[in-house]
Amino acid sequence: MNRWIRTILFAVFAIGFLISAPLVVLYTAGYRYQIGSNRIMKAGVLSVTSTPRAATITLNGQRESKRTPAVIDNLFPGDVKIQVSKTDYSSWEKTLPIKSNESTFIPNAVLFLNGTPTQTVDQTPLTVSVSSDTSRFAYLTNTKGTAELFVRDSTFLQDRSIFKGPGHTTSTYNLSWSPDDQYLLLSENATKKTYTVINVREGTVISLPSKDAADVHFDIGSNHHVLYRINKEWRIFGIDSDISYPKKLIVDDLQRRNGRLVTVQSGTDQSVVSYMDDVGVATIITYLPFGTYHFVQASPSKMALMEVNTHHLVLLDPDQSEPLRLNEEVRFFEWSPKGDRLLFSNGFDAKIFDVNSGQMQTITRFSEPLTAIGWYPIGDEILFSQGTSLTAIELDERDVRNKIVLVNDFAIQSFWVSKDGSKLSFFGKKTDGSMGIYERKLQK
Repeated sequence: MNRWIRTILFAVFAIGFLISAPLVVLYTAGYRYQIGSNRIMKAGVLSVTSTPRAATITLNGQRESKRTPAVIDNLFPGDVKIQVSKTDYSSWEKTLPIKSNESTFIPNAVLFLNGTPTQTVDQTPLTVSVSSDTSRFAYLTNTKGTAELFVRDSTFLQDRSIFKGPGHTTSTYNLSWSPDDQYLLLSENATKKTYTVINVREGTVISLPSKDAADVHFDIGSNHHVLYRINKEWRIFGIDSDISYPKKLIVDDLQRRNGRLVTVQSGTDQSVVSYMDDVGVATIITYLPFGTYHFVQASPSKMALMEVNTHHLVLLDPDQSEPLRLNEEVRFFEWSPKGDRLLFSNGFDAKIFDVNSGQMQTITRFSEPLTAIGWYPIGDEILFSQGTSLTAIELDERDVRNKIVLVNDFAIQSFWVSKDGSKLSFFGKKTDGSMGIYERKLQK
């Protein structure tokens, strides 16, 4: 090879290197040439996770080779139609913008297993109540004049009968669990209200100190204390231990909180919430508009009361100089699994209040009244029932909120989801008239 040819080849390789080296550097840095815009621009990144895992990802109709969880880079900026799907599950779709040199996240696209409900309790319950961790539920039946209380535990297939008593067709019943789910309170409203406290594990009845007790309920701030009223006096009964607080109090309601007694009492034109020491001296926390208030479940750092006539939920932070955080009309409410957000509804909307930021968000509004509302414990989804259906809706408000009907043809009174999100259970009536407890699988 003569010198002239060598010179030409060297020049070609040198020019090629000078051209290709910057292109390689740009490509490695994420820059791409977009034919439509005739420009070089830096690509964007899409990160997708889902429940369940190993779901297919489709971008603008093109299936990706990666499955969730996945990071897809080298995407040209612009709106991308994203679909996450898996066989036997509902699909998730959303159009999101991919931005140059930025990452777009889909933190958890929830796909629900296709299926229909099956009846899990053959008998027709009069009332149903679910433990706080949703691992157990209790239901009451009335057969041939005998009221029988059963408990179903997620770890056992056979229901346990823990109480039997006379049943009356004219009575209405209510069930509630103690805060630690060790006891059940059964109330019967007939010509006279009667209350029965039952040890769930042993199936034994705990006798209250007086047969004339009224307005009996568990102290939501302690595990084994029962509050009961005789005439106008509230008294506290320790199921397995005595207590050192005043045992006779003339207030609207009371609870223990961090070892201290808290009371609410209505006056002539307002109500007052106070701490009370063991000799009956009160320290005022705040004043509320006049009403009849009862304490209800709250997050650990907060205090909540419900006004029974106007159905207003009041949320207080007793450690702040201005303790009132929320005062809204509420028909249904439920705390998030972490206890940092409150989901509530006046019957025609769904709202979320963030305890830490104080921000409130309206998720959606309805023309038909709701019958129940709750959280889905995986991802960021809520569930609501209305009419003859139960629907899941996501909280991610980018583009449109994904929504899917999980149950049809049932008038649902209450529902609950297992802690792992795999199973939906509900108490309701099928459109053909059969009342019962049903179950629907949501995840494998």
